[in-house]
Amino acid sequence: WLPLLGVQTGGMSCAASLGSLAGGIAGTFLIPIPLLGTLIGTVIGALLVEFVRRGQATPAIAAGQQAARLFVIGYSLRLISSVGIVVIYIISLASSGF
Repeated sequence: WLPLLGVQTGGMSCAASLGSLAGGIAGTFLIPIPLLGTLIGTVIGALLVEFVRRGQATPAIAAGQQAARLFVIGYSLRLISSVGIVVIYIISLASSGF
C-alpha cells in the first residue's frame, strides 16, 4: 500500500515511514508547538531511520522531504474534508428551515 501513496517512489522506505510515524508522535508531545512539533518530529524520524538504514545523507534527506510533503498533503486533505463537512452541515440547516 505504500507505493499507492507515493511513499517508495519518493525515496522513502517502509522503515522510514514507520520512523516518521514514531517521530510525529514523539514530536507532538516533545515539541509543544501545534502542528509544527508534529511536522518536525515526522521529518526527523524519517531522516534518522533512513540515515541509520543506509548510512548516507542524500537518501535520508530525500526521505525527510518525502515525509514533509506527505504530511502537508495529508493535513491539507483533512482540512478540505473538514470544510466540506461544515459546508454540508450549513446547507442542510438552511434547507430544513433553521
